[in-house]
Amino acid sequence: MNITQYYCCRYQEGTTFPIDLPNADPFRLFIRGTSCPVIRGLKSTYTRLNLWTGINREIVTSKSPFWMYSNAMTTFQCYYQPPVYGCNQVITLDANVRSATVTTPGFPTARTPNRRCFYSFNVPAQSQILITFNTCDLSTTNDDTIIIKRYHQWQEGLKLDVTNCPSQVLSVEDYLNIEYWSGFDTVTNKGLNFTATVILRTCAPPTIPSDGLLVSTLKSSYRVGERAVIRCTQFTGSTDNVITCTPSGWTNLTKACIDCPYGWVIYGDRCFKYFPFLRNYTAAQSYCALYGSSGVLFEVRDASDQQTIRNYKLLMGSSYYAANFISGRLDSGTGNWLFSDSNAPMSYYNWSSSNGDYNFYKI
Repeated sequence: MNITQYYCCRYQEGTTFPIDLPNADPFRLFIRGTSCPVIRGLKSTYTRLNLWTGINREIVTSKSPFWMYSNAMTTFQCYYQPPVYGCNQVITLDANVRSATVTTPGFPTARTPNRRCFYSFNVPAQSQILITFNTCDLSTTNDDTIIIKRYHQWQEGLKLDVTNCPSQVLSVEDYLNIEYWSGFDTVTNKGLNFTATVILRTCAPPTIPSDGLLVSTLKSSYRVGERAVIRCTQFTGSTDNVITCTPSGWTNLTKACIDCPYGWVIYGDRCFKYFPFLRNYTAAQSYCALYGSSGVLFEVRDASDQQTIRNYKLLMGSSYYAANFISGRLDSGTGNWLFSDSNAPMSYYNWSSSNGDYNFYKI
């Protein structure tokens, strides 16, 4: 039986610069050398095929893709196999969703072979993307590959050393792309697990809680370090809330007004409760600490504080002239009045002169 092989040859392929060929299905190229030409987007396997025969001859003398031996005709081939796509992800990160964790196909058991995945990120302008590799378990003998672009999509990607993955990678600007390509063979390596975090250089206008009002100037964007002031709208005299624009977004504020336990009254940024019990000063302090979960005697800081608790006493049925202990003590060393628990100096003095006979404060 005679076998005749015909070849159509070109000598424009190279092993350095990629060439483009259809890659929808696997195919083979016969080559004359010992290195496979680089075909864009495909992986290659170098093979050798021997056709054993004692009778052979070359009809046309030229550079054909085989070698003639005394008892065989040998061809060298490159088997090209396209990867399996469909695992691409676009991860959106912003001030509300600041991070996301991503795993490659097959993780955390065994990575799926011959998968090519592209991971890109949609983040606010002028921000950065920080990649933290939680697990980098790739095969060093099966061409597992990670390529990262940190500048723009047209740059030449950086191929990472899979034997020593970096702990973190930071983008230069607001673009970053990760290309993951697993090898042909089935192995026990797990693949990749990484967390992407957006680092904001500016913040959008803050989200105002339903019980609050922005009292500082509203801006279209805020630089990192700038602050916004939000005030409680349910109660007068409340302490303003200050939030800060950070690289991770605004510091958290879900409520502008504080909540008080059942039976307690909210007053500005404080909660208080009236106890019509007979106690000495020391016992009153201990009772507040025990009942109020580390509570303290009320600090009267100004005339508004004094009028508020006097009105509440009347509301609770107490006499206007009934004396009640509040925070305050006389420092015997300096002769100054201080708040009992915070030791802050008192600046408001409006009590009966007879109270000066005591080393504590009542009203």
